[in-house]
Amino acid sequence: MISKNGLKNKKFKVIQLQISNKVQNQQLRENDIMAENTKCACGAANVAIFPCAGASNTGQISNKIAIELVRQEVGNMMCTVGIGARAPGLMKSAESSEKIIAIDGCPVNCARKTLELAGFNVDRHIIISELGVKKTKDMDLKEEEVALALEKVGEILQSE
Repeated sequence: MISKNGLKNKKFKVIQLQISNKVQNQQLRENDIMAENTKCACGAANVAIFPCAGASNTGQISNKIAIELVRQEVGNMMCTVGIGARAPGLMKSAESSEKIIAIDGCPVNCARKTLELAGFNVDRHIIISELGVKKTKDMDLKEEEVALALEKVGEILQSE
């Protein structure tokens, strides 16, 4: 038999879950609206997006942002490590790009430096930790930080 307190706790948890679901649905709707509006203002048809995907929350957010930009048809995500390895196919793809966007997680700028060391000019450089997201070693990404970074990246790309 469930006590009154146990029943109240279960009802409270159900209400919490319902509220959480409503918040997540609202965030998804906002992301969908932003996806319709986010395009690179550079006007290039062939945009290469290189995230750092580093070992921090901001590095992983840079990767998540790059994936979302591909979904929004801003450009094509490419392998930054492959550029560092001078993989011939990746080098050729990058060479044929009209614009290159590097998305770094922090001011160490691994993505940008990798591209520059390989001889590429980075047309747009974005640093996630400069967008209001504090760099940590926590790999459990906070959706509000991802949403904040995505919104600001969209604003940056539209402002070109």
